[in-house]
Amino acid sequence: MRAFYLGKISYRGDAYFGWQAQHKDTELERFPSVQGVIQNVLYRLFRQKNCYCTGVSRTDKGVHARCQIVKIAVPAFKEPESIKAFLKSNLPDDIQVHEIKSIPEEFDLTKIAKSKTYHYYFSYGSWSERPQSSISTMHIFEEQLNIQEMQKAAQLLIGEHDFKNLALPSYGTLSSTRKVLSSEIEKIDEKIFCFKISGNGFLKQMIRQVMAYLILVGKDQWSPEDFKLLLNPDRPKQEIKSVAPNGLHLWEIEINCEKLPACP
Repeated sequence: MRAFYLGKISYRGDAYFGWQAQHKDTELERFPSVQGVIQNVLYRLFRQKNCYCTGVSRTDKGVHARCQIVKIAVPAFKEPESIKAFLKSNLPDDIQVHEIKSIPEEFDLTKIAKSKTYHYYFSYGSWSERPQSSISTMHIFEEQLNIQEMQKAAQLLIGEHDFKNLALPSYGTLSSTRKVLSSEIEKIDEKIFCFKISGNGFLKQMIRQVMAYLILVGKDQWSPEDFKLLLNPDRPKQEIKSVAPNGLHLWEIEINCEKLPACP
């Protein structure tokens, strides 16, 4: 009889082609995905391929996750601690399993997230000035940045808006309206900063597109008032390259425990 589990994991995205599997048979993936690597380990545990792992958020190539919530479906029941131990022993060091709980089949992963929080860590100045261990988990811009102006612009995102001008087109997305609950630039130390944003959902590369425009504000090429115009859905979309993914972290997923039978 099939069994189902809810898990909390974290990972560094440097080595992966994003969360989502790139091939129906994940053992045949040309470029590894986080989902595919986890499913391959489950195949070994249950000695068959009827194992699936789906995530609340589909992070892009190179994006990290401090908190990813997953639903695991396997062909037979095993104690949650046994599955957790096997995953921890067989997954690479850059994927960590923090919790596994048994759940009923009807547990709907699409309704679990009340909100998601992302952090984008960045700095400015020479790469040689940053600690080597931080290079792959934050992005460094060479130009001096006006953080105060970036903060003003970031706070304009709060509320419900149509974000179609601040994201890439995505097939199957019915609405580009999202609600941002908080948005700010926080100083971590003298030259390291973090763009923190929470909302009920995000569009394709939305945070990296937002960050690209915030950098224009930081360079004093745009004003916060220019940035605000992007929230007008009638304004023609401008083409801008998303910032690099290495600074982006899926930081937290707030779970809607009231509607669901179990929470990690």
